Amino acid sequence: MEFQRQLRATKSVFAWIQAYNTYTQFLINHFCRPANCFGQAHVDDCLGTLARVHRDLFPSTKGNAAQVVKGMLKEKFEVDKVPDGLIYFPMTLGGLGLRNPFASLQAMRSNVIEDPNIIIDEAFEDEAHEYQIAKSRFEKSASKYWNHHLGECPTEFMDWKEYIRNRRARSKPFQRAWLELQKPAQEEPLELTPKVERLLKKLPVASMGAGSGEGILNDWGRMTPYWKEIVSLYAEEMEEKFGGLAVVEKALLPMGLVGLWKGRKVRWEG
Repeated sequence: MEFQRQLRATKSVFAWIQAYNTYTQFLINHFCRPANCFGQAHVDDCLGTLARVHRDLFPSTKGNAAQVVKGMLKEKFEVDKVPDGLIYFPMTLGGLGLRNPFASLQAMRSNVIEDPNIIIDEAFEDEAHEYQIAKSRFEKSASKYWNHHLGECPTEFMDWKEYIRNRRARSKPFQRAWLELQKPAQEEPLELTPKVERLLKKLPVASMGAGSGEGILNDWGRMTPYWKEIVSLYAEEMEEKFGGLAVVEKALLPMGLVGLWKGRKVRWEG
């Protein structure tokens, strides 16, 4: 497998993580972004494909990439009992920055309609209902509002075939259905728990001040859904291991080197 060959060609833990993050994001980008028009089956297919790729890549850990990184740390540095939070937390907090490719897809799943055909069926029902309303109004008051300059007032309302003839251009129910089906999936928002809020407040304001919301910030509202999920999952074990969310103080981190490494392009094995 090409993915496996690229990972084996890396020379360090950071290089391995960078290659892994880049390749898994490449896969996700080519799955096509989940939307209502694809239904939950599409999200399930994406998750299933990712799981199968991971099982093939890492059979010894049953597809768990974090366990692979832990094994590398133990082999290279004789470090044992590494918490998962350290693996997934951003480098700016002293973590290794491994991305969890499953997290965002799992958070989107509940916000995607299970069966997109339901939206189409509802559009047909709404259209038929609107036809009956329009027909009833015509039969009750057509002559009252008819412009006599147009000629004799029609006595019968248009039939169903005539009513739907310009459906693609004029149908309000199908316009609403089209807009609903085109909606891309959004990640389910997580609620801020008191424990996570307390730990976030301990982070210096300037330490994670990226306007994009990338990373774990001391401001919950500015964080992306992905990082909200990561900090919610691992905050407790990080506090138990390190006394807070930061592995080390920012002043002790080589931030210039971290920035240089994050901006470095992956060198693929030819």
